[in-house]
Amino acid sequence: MRERLLARHKKIELREFPVRLAETSAPATGARRTARIGVMRALSRLAPSALLLSLVSLGRASPARAEEPPAPAAPAKAAAAPEIRLIDVGVEPRATLRYAFEKGQSRLAEVRMEAEQETTADGQRVLAPGALASTMTLRSTVDEVAEDGSADLRWEVLELGVKVPTEIPPEKAKSMADLIARVRFTIRIHVTSRGLVTSSTVELPQDVTGPAREVVEKLADAMKDGIGEWAANFPEEAVGTGASWTVERTKQTPFGIESRGTITSRLGAVEGGRATIHTKFRFQADEQDFALPKPVERKAHLRSLTSEGTARLALDPMNFLSDAELHAAIAMTVSSDVGTGVPTVVTTTQTLTVTLRGKP
Repeated sequence: MRERLLARHKKIELREFPVRLAETSAPATGARRTARIGVMRALSRLAPSALLLSLVSLGRASPARAEEPPAPAAPAKAAAAPEIRLIDVGVEPRATLRYAFEKGQSRLAEVRMEAEQETTADGQRVLAPGALASTMTLRSTVDEVAEDGSADLRWEVLELGVKVPTEIPPEKAKSMADLIARVRFTIRIHVTSRGLVTSSTVELPQDVTGPAREVVEKLADAMKDGIGEWAANFPEEAVGTGASWTVERTKQTPFGIESRGTITSRLGAVEGGRATIHTKFRFQADEQDFALPKPVERKAHLRSLTSEGTARLALDPMNFLSDAELHAAIAMTVSSDVGTGVPTVVTTTQTLTVTLRGKP
């Protein structure tokens, strides 16, 4: 009985990311099992929520790795221009929807994220250590406004809090708290008055080094590339209550996976320039090869990736970072040869809820 209980609660501790392996009737053995665990660790870092959990787990990283010199700043990357198509102009009265940016304008917002993830590999169930919950405080500032109404915005992450999994040893709490307290980064974007992001860059502090820097950089990139789901894009034409339009976008994850999708928006009642926009979105990626993140650095083949959900945006023409609530479901299937000549097939599903609210 004692042996069975020990087996049930046995943990495999990874250098950066702990996982639990559920009991199976035919467990993997030897080199293939070891390699598979490495692939699991890499795959568990592909989603933004898992990146946060990986950041928490980096509290147990070795001092030698933590002192690696910082990587160079992320280069500027132009965002692909979305294609907006009007479906219904809505009822009278109608008006053009535009942001009205003012230089020096600033706003604090709190972002809360809750996520649950499940992964299977060749029929074996793999669980990340519990659901993830995080809270982030952002400050959005308008640095410059051009004559055409477009603006340079600066998003600063001022504070990040992560619910630490209960199985993390108490003695690790201080190192984790110190690490999370150092999480700071800035996203700079240029956005048109119609909400189209034409360029974006990420700035990381030089004192965040080693594995922590890698995770923070990927998290920042994921946020930057997900702006299209956070903010509204407006059609060129004048619209009224009940109007609807689609936005076709192509985006690339921080790990090089390219996906295409459609965001469909419907405009609620407009009062004083304010309104609620309801959206639904679906992104899908074609089969493609990509590289798993460090330390695995193994080639993988994406078999399928879909991300779909809904969002509710409180349109405020003075704030690009408006109140919002997003619900998404993500499903991904990947295969990778772990060195035995037989590909391991990994399927990951994740549910995600994100809320953004202004702070006084």
